[in-house]
Parts: sequence; C-alpha cells; structure tokens
Amino acid sequence: MRPEAALAPEAAPADVPTFEAAPAPAAAVVAATATPPPAGVSKRNRVLGLTAQAAGVIGIVLFVALAVVMLLGRGWATSTVDDISAGVD
Repeated sequence: MRPEAALAPEAAPADVPTFEAAPAPAAAVVAATATPPPAGVSKRNRVLGLTAQAAGVIGIVLFVALAVVMLLGRGWATSTVDDISAGVD
C-alpha cells in the first residue's frame, strides 16, 4: 500500500451524513462587519431619529388609550340616552 493511499479519505457511503466546519463565532462576525456610521450622519441626526421613534411610541400608546376611552364613553353615552328616553315615555 502506498503512503498517499493510507492518508486519502475514503468515500463515505450515501446514507452516512457528512459534517462541515462550524461557522465563525458570532463575535468574530460582528467585529468583522461592524462599521462606524457614515461620515454624513451627525449626532444631531441620530438624536432626531431617536426622538422620532419616541414620538411614535407615545403616539401608539395615546391611540390605544383613546380607543379604550371611546369604547367606554360610547357605553356611558348609550346608557345615559336610554335612561333619558325611558324618563320621557
């Protein structure tokens, strides 16, 4: 037997799974892809973006609160009108 033949891997049968190398650790990928913000992005623009996000969240909360108040107010108004109409009859 030749030494090269002893070191050569044998072909795996079709029903045996083959394994590949594990991917790079996440920290290495993040370090390799992390880039500073572009030169055109100033601190003012970042602050304005954060402010806009906060305003959006506040708007969503106010919308949900207004919807709840409207539903409760509609029930109160309906019962009040029913009471008044019963008194008129």
